[in-house]
Amino acid sequence: MPILGTLSSLSAKAYGFFSEVIQLGSFEFTVAGSYSVQIPSGVTSFNYTIYGGGGGFSGSDAGSPGAPGGGGAKLEGVVRNLPTSTKTINITVASGGGTGASSQGSAAGGSGGSGYNVGGKGGNAGPNGSSGGGGGGGGSTAILLGSTALLIAGGGGGAGGAGNDGSGPSAFQFGGTSTTITTTLNASAGATAANHPSDGGGGGGGGSGNPGGSAGFTPSNDADAGGANAGNSYYNSSYHTSAPSVSVQSNAGNPGYVLITYPAS
Repeated sequence: MPILGTLSSLSAKAYGFFSEVIQLGSFEFTVAGSYSVQIPSGVTSFNYTIYGGGGGFSGSDAGSPGAPGGGGAKLEGVVRNLPTSTKTINITVASGGGTGASSQGSAAGGSGGSGYNVGGKGGNAGPNGSSGGGGGGGGSTAILLGSTALLIAGGGGGAGGAGNDGSGPSAFQFGGTSTTITTTLNASAGATAANHPSDGGGGGGGGSGNPGGSAGFTPSNDADAGGANAGNSYYNSSYHTSAPSVSVQSNAGNPGYVLITYPAS
């Protein structure tokens, strides 16, 4: 018998003559942090959109601008084969990497973003001169069934700090992005960039992910520093019948995101 009546955002109400009830729901998280939600019994699938934190902007030199960090990986797909009982879904929404300080000796690198794993810290500018610190790497965003990882979206790489008075920013200063995804779980933090020893910009911090990205290079002379690599992503093949689509979210320096809707369409 077809369902008669109005379906609420949480569930269909049974009014006696209903022969079945379809559970409907959605959860959306836009602020960095950790969350737990309950998906009711009988629901065995959900649609999702999830992306990692963006890499942080780098600091400028006295006459040369900094660069933007890379965007976090964006995953869209369907989780299937969930238990029929009520289940707890744990969610970690990443924060974006911090911005490097500008135009000063020992300008601080940006902090790594929080998340399932943290992004790497950007390198400090050298103590001599007036250069920019590297941007911090973005954190990774994750969805878990209890303690079992279902998805990890990698964070963007932090940008390399400006270190000279050129027109900049140089292309190599931009934070990296990644659309690489694997079914082998190897999550780790992004790498921390080295501090500059004299006069020049600090490298960008690596984005966290599966695994986390490497840090950008810190030059030995008065020059611009390199942007970092982004973290890669992960999906659990036991709960997918096909790989999620992967793209890059334009969210440099900004948090990740999670949207879950059930049941899957």
